[in-house]
Amino acid sequence: MLLSQPHSLLTLPSPPALPSLPVQLYLGLVRLMNRAAADAVGAMTDEQLGRAEAAGALLQSWLRSCLRRYAEATAGLVGRLREELGAHREALGGPVPDAFVEALREVLGVSL
Repeated sequence: MLLSQPHSLLTLPSPPALPSLPVQLYLGLVRLMNRAAADAVGAMTDEQLGRAEAAGALLQSWLRSCLRRYAEATAGLVGRLREELGAHREALGGPVPDAFVEALREVLGVSL
């Protein structure tokens, strides 16, 4: 019976349109990079500082990987990404990190 119903639990939702995926992905990475930077500034011990710096380095690696993976889609969305980053600055935990801007310039050859 379950398989005969058109809207069963086995029906998977369609994936989001590709143009919205990179913007959401990059907004999330900016927020996490800002959080790692804040954690590094507020670190009270060497262990906390090491964790925050490691998280920041990992996020930068993920960012570069995502930029390569979605290069074509991202290059076409730089204007929208710029608007979204400006509009959500407070929710993202501050300005766009320099590492993010540098990665865009190095990997895609575009600037915010």
